[in-house]
Amino acid sequence: MEKLLKVGAVATCLVGLILCCWAGCMVKTPAPDSYVPYTAKDGSFQCDRPDGWTPNEGKNPRHNAFSLGNAEIRIEVSPLDALHLDQTADKNATTNNSPPDVEKPAAPRSLAAQAHEAKRKIFNDFKVEYDERDPTVVQTGLGDACRSEFTASDRLIGPVHGYRVTVPVGDQYVHVVCACPESDWPTLRPAFNHVIASLRPAKNVD
Repeated sequence: MEKLLKVGAVATCLVGLILCCWAGCMVKTPAPDSYVPYTAKDGSFQCDRPDGWTPNEGKNPRHNAFSLGNAEIRIEVSPLDALHLDQTADKNATTNNSPPDVEKPAAPRSLAAQAHEAKRKIFNDFKVEYDERDPTVVQTGLGDACRSEFTASDRLIGPVHGYRVTVPVGDQYVHVVCACPESDWPTLRPAFNHVIASLRPAKNVD
Protein backbone atom coordinates (compact mmCIF):
# COMPACT_ATOMS: atom_id res chain seq x y z
CA MET A 1 0.00 0.00 0.00
CA GLU A 2 2.80 2.39 0.94
CA LYS A 3 4.55 1.61 -2.34
CA LEU A 4 1.37 2.41 -4.28
CA LEU A 5 1.06 5.75 -2.47
CA LYS A 6 4.64 6.62 -3.39
CA VAL A 7 4.03 5.72 -7.03
CA GLY A 8 0.88 7.83 -7.03
CA ALA A 9 2.72 10.79 -5.53
CA VAL A 10 5.47 10.55 -8.15
CA ALA A 11 2.90 10.32 -10.94
CA THR A 12 1.08 13.38 -9.58
CA CYS A 13 4.34 15.34 -9.48
CA LEU A 14 5.16 14.36 -13.05
CA VAL A 15 1.72 15.39 -14.28
CA GLY A 16 2.06 18.69 -12.45
CA LEU A 17 5.48 19.31 -13.98
CA ILE A 18 4.17 18.58 -17.47
CA LEU A 19 1.22 20.91 -16.96
CA CYS A 20 3.52 23.67 -15.69
CA CYS A 21 5.78 23.30 -18.71
CA TRP A 22 2.78 23.30 -21.04
CA ALA A 23 1.38 26.41 -19.37
CA GLY A 24 4.76 28.12 -19.70
CA CYS A 25 4.79 27.42 -23.41
CA MET A 26 1.32 28.91 -23.76
CA VAL A 27 2.05 32.24 -21.99
CA LYS A 28 1.44 35.11 -24.42
CA THR A 29 4.11 37.77 -24.87
CA PRO A 30 2.77 41.32 -24.56
CA ALA A 31 3.61 44.11 -26.98
CA PRO A 32 6.50 46.25 -25.70
CA ASP A 33 5.60 49.65 -24.24
CA SER A 34 9.02 51.16 -24.91
CA TYR A 35 12.43 50.49 -26.40
CA VAL A 36 16.04 50.97 -25.28
CA PRO A 37 19.19 51.34 -27.42
CA TYR A 38 21.09 48.12 -28.09
CA THR A 39 24.66 47.97 -29.40
CA ALA A 40 25.93 44.80 -31.10
CA LYS A 41 28.53 42.88 -29.15
CA ASP A 42 31.10 43.48 -31.90
CA GLY A 43 30.10 47.15 -32.23
CA SER A 44 28.97 46.73 -35.85
CA PHE A 45 25.45 48.16 -35.47
CA GLN A 46 22.83 49.51 -33.12
CA CYS A 47 19.08 48.99 -32.93
CA ASP A 48 16.15 49.43 -30.56
CA ARG A 49 15.59 46.56 -28.13
CA PRO A 50 12.12 46.08 -26.61
CA ASP A 51 12.38 47.15 -23.00
CA GLY A 52 12.16 44.11 -20.73
CA TRP A 53 13.45 41.65 -23.33
CA THR A 54 16.53 39.78 -22.12
CA PRO A 55 19.73 40.05 -24.21
CA ASN A 56 21.58 36.82 -24.99
CA GLU A 57 25.04 36.93 -23.43
CA GLY A 58 26.55 34.26 -25.70
CA LYS A 59 30.27 34.28 -26.43
CA ASN A 60 30.06 34.75 -30.21
CA PRO A 61 30.43 38.53 -30.77
CA ARG A 62 28.68 38.31 -34.15
CA HIS A 63 25.54 36.70 -32.76
CA ASN A 64 23.06 38.95 -30.95
CA ALA A 65 19.66 38.02 -29.58
CA PHE A 66 17.02 39.18 -27.12
CA SER A 67 13.86 37.43 -26.07
CA LEU A 68 10.80 37.42 -23.86
CA GLY A 69 8.71 34.31 -23.32
CA ASN A 70 8.63 32.36 -26.57
CA ALA A 71 9.34 35.40 -28.75
CA GLU A 72 12.89 36.08 -29.92
CA ILE A 73 14.83 38.41 -32.19
CA ARG A 74 18.20 37.17 -33.44
CA ILE A 75 20.66 39.36 -35.33
CA GLU A 76 23.92 38.05 -36.76
CA VAL A 77 26.69 39.75 -38.73
CA SER A 78 28.63 37.70 -41.29
CA PRO A 79 31.13 38.26 -44.13
CA LEU A 80 29.39 38.89 -47.43
CA ASP A 81 32.05 36.90 -49.30
CA ALA A 82 30.89 33.72 -47.56
CA LEU A 83 27.70 33.77 -49.65
CA HIS A 84 29.63 33.74 -52.99
CA LEU A 85 27.47 36.41 -54.62
CA ASP A 86 27.68 38.00 -58.04
CA GLN A 87 30.04 40.90 -57.47
CA THR A 88 28.55 42.79 -60.44
CA ALA A 89 25.17 43.07 -58.69
CA ASP A 90 23.62 46.51 -58.62
CA LYS A 91 23.88 47.63 -55.00
CA ASN A 92 21.27 50.32 -55.58
CA ALA A 93 18.69 48.17 -57.35
CA THR A 94 16.38 48.02 -54.34
CA THR A 95 16.00 51.78 -54.00
CA ASN A 96 13.29 53.88 -55.59
CA ASN A 97 11.13 56.89 -54.77
CA SER A 98 8.30 55.02 -53.06
CA PRO A 99 7.26 56.18 -49.58
CA PRO A 100 8.99 54.27 -46.75
CA ASP A 101 5.74 52.66 -45.60
CA VAL A 102 4.98 51.16 -49.02
CA GLU A 103 6.32 47.65 -49.56
CA LYS A 104 8.16 47.10 -52.85
CA PRO A 105 9.16 43.79 -54.46
CA ALA A 106 12.89 43.14 -54.17
CA ALA A 107 14.86 43.53 -57.40
CA PRO A 108 16.33 40.04 -58.03
CA ARG A 109 19.68 41.43 -59.21
CA SER A 110 20.22 43.62 -56.16
CA LEU A 111 22.94 42.68 -53.71
CA ALA A 112 20.40 42.57 -50.87
CA ALA A 113 18.14 40.18 -52.81
CA GLN A 114 21.04 37.91 -53.73
CA ALA A 115 22.27 37.81 -50.13
CA HIS A 116 18.74 37.17 -48.87
CA GLU A 117 18.21 34.25 -51.24
CA ALA A 118 21.66 32.79 -50.61
CA LYS A 119 21.08 32.91 -46.87
CA ARG A 120 17.71 31.20 -47.29
CA LYS A 121 19.41 28.18 -48.84
CA ILE A 122 21.47 27.64 -45.67
CA PHE A 123 18.90 28.88 -43.16
CA ASN A 124 17.79 25.92 -41.07
CA ASP A 125 16.51 27.38 -37.81
CA PHE A 126 13.04 26.00 -38.56
CA LYS A 127 13.15 22.63 -40.32
CA VAL A 128 9.47 21.65 -40.09
CA GLU A 129 6.82 23.06 -42.44
CA TYR A 130 8.92 26.12 -43.22
CA ASP A 131 7.26 28.38 -45.77
CA GLU A 132 8.59 31.79 -46.81
CA ARG A 133 6.92 34.50 -48.89
CA ASP A 134 8.67 36.47 -51.62
CA PRO A 135 10.84 39.26 -50.21
CA THR A 136 9.92 42.93 -50.18
CA VAL A 137 12.18 45.94 -49.66
CA VAL A 138 12.09 47.76 -46.33
CA GLN A 139 14.14 50.72 -45.18
CA THR A 140 16.53 50.55 -42.24
CA GLY A 141 19.18 52.89 -40.90
CA LEU A 142 21.77 50.56 -42.45
CA GLY A 143 20.21 50.83 -45.92
CA ASP A 144 17.54 49.00 -47.87
CA ALA A 145 16.89 45.44 -46.69
CA CYS A 146 15.02 42.42 -48.03
CA ARG A 147 12.33 41.14 -45.68
CA SER A 148 10.38 37.88 -45.99
CA GLU A 149 7.49 36.79 -43.83
CA PHE A 150 7.57 33.11 -42.89
CA THR A 151 5.62 30.45 -41.06
CA ALA A 152 6.92 27.22 -39.61
CA SER A 153 6.32 24.67 -36.89
CA ASP A 154 8.28 24.20 -33.67
CA ARG A 155 8.10 20.90 -31.81
CA LEU A 156 7.72 22.65 -28.45
CA ILE A 157 5.52 25.69 -29.11
CA GLY A 158 3.71 24.65 -32.28
CA PRO A 159 3.01 27.05 -35.19
CA VAL A 160 5.55 29.88 -35.52
CA HIS A 161 5.28 33.15 -37.46
CA GLY A 162 8.04 35.65 -38.16
CA TYR A 163 10.27 37.73 -40.38
CA ARG A 164 13.64 36.99 -41.97
CA VAL A 165 15.62 40.08 -43.02
CA THR A 166 18.92 40.59 -44.86
CA VAL A 167 20.77 43.88 -45.36
CA PRO A 168 24.28 44.19 -46.89
CA VAL A 169 26.60 46.62 -45.09
CA GLY A 170 29.97 47.11 -46.78
CA ASP A 171 31.75 43.77 -46.92
CA GLN A 172 29.34 42.22 -44.39
CA TYR A 173 25.65 41.50 -44.15
CA VAL A 174 23.23 41.66 -41.24
CA HIS A 175 20.72 38.83 -40.97
CA VAL A 176 17.70 39.22 -38.68
CA VAL A 177 15.21 36.56 -37.59
CA CYS A 178 12.14 37.65 -35.61
CA ALA A 179 9.93 34.77 -34.49
CA CYS A 180 7.06 34.11 -32.11
CA PRO A 181 4.15 31.70 -31.67
CA GLU A 182 1.41 32.18 -34.26
CA SER A 183 -0.98 33.40 -31.57
CA ASP A 184 1.42 36.27 -30.70
CA TRP A 185 2.01 37.41 -34.29
CA PRO A 186 -0.70 40.11 -34.44
CA THR A 187 0.60 41.56 -31.17
CA LEU A 188 4.33 41.42 -31.88
CA ARG A 189 4.44 42.11 -35.62
CA PRO A 190 4.60 45.92 -35.10
CA ALA A 191 7.42 45.47 -32.59
CA PHE A 192 9.38 43.31 -35.02
CA ASN A 193 8.98 45.94 -37.73
CA HIS A 194 10.11 48.64 -35.30
CA VAL A 195 13.31 46.77 -34.45
CA ILE A 196 14.05 46.04 -38.11
CA ALA A 197 13.59 49.68 -39.12
CA SER A 198 15.75 50.83 -36.19
CA LEU A 199 18.90 49.03 -37.42
CA ARG A 200 21.58 51.72 -37.75
CA PRO A 201 25.35 52.25 -37.64
CA ALA A 202 26.81 52.13 -34.16
CA LYS A 203 27.92 55.42 -32.66
CA ASN A 204 31.57 55.66 -31.72
CA VAL A 205 32.05 55.89 -28.00
CA ASP A 206 35.31 57.51 -26.90
